[in-house]
Amino acid sequence: MGFKEIKGQERAVAQLKAGLTTGRISHAYLFYGPEGIGKAKAARIFARALTCENPLEGEPCEICSNCRKAHSGNHPDIQEVFPDRTSLKISQIRNLQSKVYLKCYEGRFKVIIIHDAQLFTIEAANSLLKVLEEPPERTIFILLADNIQNLPDTIRSRCLHIQFNPLDQGVISEILTEQGVNTKIPLSLGQGSVGKTLKLMERIDYQQLLLNISHLIGDLKRAGYREILAWAESLEKDREMLEVTLELITSMYRDRLVRCTTGKEELLWGTDDFVEKESKPEICIAILEEINKVPLYLKHNVNLRLVLEMLLIKLRNIEREERRLDSID
Repeated sequence: MGFKEIKGQERAVAQLKAGLTTGRISHAYLFYGPEGIGKAKAARIFARALTCENPLEGEPCEICSNCRKAHSGNHPDIQEVFPDRTSLKISQIRNLQSKVYLKCYEGRFKVIIIHDAQLFTIEAANSLLKVLEEPPERTIFILLADNIQNLPDTIRSRCLHIQFNPLDQGVISEILTEQGVNTKIPLSLGQGSVGKTLKLMERIDYQQLLLNISHLIGDLKRAGYREILAWAESLEKDREMLEVTLELITSMYRDRLVRCTTGKEELLWGTDDFVEKESKPEICIAILEEINKVPLYLKHNVNLRLVLEMLLIKLRNIEREERRLDSID
């Protein structure tokens, strides 16, 4: 199917096909965007198109010998490099250097796909830079990165950037349906990533998690500081689960805001079983604003426990203010 396999990334696909049809091929590409949104699949299709014997309008023919070998992962001119545990090491790049200057075996180009390029060690990045500065003839590098900010400027500046965006929930639903997967969690939790959605579905008991969060929100209204600090300690222990928990808390208060301002049940995101029937918009907005500050704090490497303690104390105070306003009314 070629690039038709890539859903929800029309701009990125158009850029790649334009280069293929015009023959304006860069020696290095940087595919960037969150994990699980199609970067690796697009890189492999692009590699097939580059090595294809009979490409048509920027698409691999999928029937020639080169396409068949590439599709099976056995093409001698296409090589994929994955991190060695938690990083891409200089030994891996040196191993590449011994091969990239060789002539193509069968295809028109030699293609090197490097996964998780944000995990380059400094030594490995510098070693690759030497190759990119004097690129081998008919050798194409495709770097895949979740976050380009962690890549050296010298590497980024030598690549043609192709941005892959988070997927719409409708696209994620379509992809999961085609894979025969029944969605068990709100698709918003996947943050635009099919891969993340699938991981979460494997890991979490959604209904139990909702129940736990409803208990947390209940403690924000009624419990003392000891219980609140205990919640912060619990949340700190699992960073991935923390992201999901904050996303669900956001969804709950968003649903509360929708319900108290519009009354339209069809606009709720799926946490309605745990949403209070009545609430004040200003309270919901204040809580959402506090939660939205957390990613910024974490980006600046602020102490996670301290961030969570201060967040929950602020949410507690906001919820207590709602109770005080209710008593005055």
